[in-house]
Amino acid sequence: MYINMTEGEDEKMSNRWQKDADGIIIFTGLFSAALAAFLTVSVQDLKSNPQDTTAFYLGNIYQLLADPNISRASILATPAQLPVFSPSNSAVLVNSLWFLSLVISLTSALLATMLQQWARRYLTIIQPPLYSPHKRSSIRAFFANGVETFHLPWSVEALPALLHLSLFLFFTGLAIYLFNINHTVFSVVVWWVGLAGGIYGCVTLMPIFWHDSPYYSPLSSSAWLFFNFTFSAIHRFRYFLLNHQWPHIEGYLLFEDLTKIVQEAGSKLSAKITDHILTWTLRALEEDKDLEQFFEAIPGYCSSDVGYGPFAFTKFDKLLADTFYGFIYRTLSSS
Repeated sequence: MYINMTEGEDEKMSNRWQKDADGIIIFTGLFSAALAAFLTVSVQDLKSNPQDTTAFYLGNIYQLLADPNISRASILATPAQLPVFSPSNSAVLVNSLWFLSLVISLTSALLATMLQQWARRYLTIIQPPLYSPHKRSSIRAFFANGVETFHLPWSVEALPALLHLSLFLFFTGLAIYLFNINHTVFSVVVWWVGLAGGIYGCVTLMPIFWHDSPYYSPLSSSAWLFFNFTFSAIHRFRYFLLNHQWPHIEGYLLFEDLTKIVQEAGSKLSAKITDHILTWTLRALEEDKDLEQFFEAIPGYCSSDVGYGPFAFTKFDKLLADTFYGFIYRTLSSS
């Protein structure tokens, strides 16, 4: 039974990891190609331009030819010195951000490739074909415990976060690069990047304040840990000021996963959630035999510990009455 229950979950988890890795690899390839095109142009600002050297010497030759008072001896005594090239601070900063962005994106692609290998190895180890069910269960439990102990799901979450970080670095470097070229283009690009960044920030924070929010970003879990740790530190400090001793807080509560928090919040039934469940179920039933089973289960549900009673709902009340009257009418008409 244990093997049958876990085999499907392991397949889903492995497929999910491999699909995430595929998306990261494809996006990284496209992003790295675009970034390399920008670097081909910007890297020229870090080294001296041969045309500038030629222009310097030609300018000195022109000055010598234009001034007849300069003697040959003075020319040989004081030869023209080429100024030492030093790249601008903005050029160094832009190239540093873009090269770092490229390195991070390629690192995320490498880790995504390794994630595919980890997923295949996980299935290979926990599903040996020549072992008895008892040994397969033991192997699966042993290796699944290692997945949780070494926080492999956190590593999977970190891959998109690295890719997003490389994008942030690229946009920052792009803004600095355009600022030194054209202020109009800079304003247009920064306006859009600021708007996208604001939306990204809202998407990141929404799961923290609204647990039923479907919007999420790879940084949401990190933001949740930061807020949880900050509020916990404030609470402990306030408790210490009032009671002159530190409160005891379990470590796992500080670092609890956001996904588990959302699941726990959703598992707590309320009248609103139950109304949605019953309304959706009743609308999905089309056959009278299915409706009959649904109506037979209502008294038992209302008398159970989780039942709220059909009169506790607004949408479900009217739908239940209309559906029940229609069911009675069809039943009596056919008899």
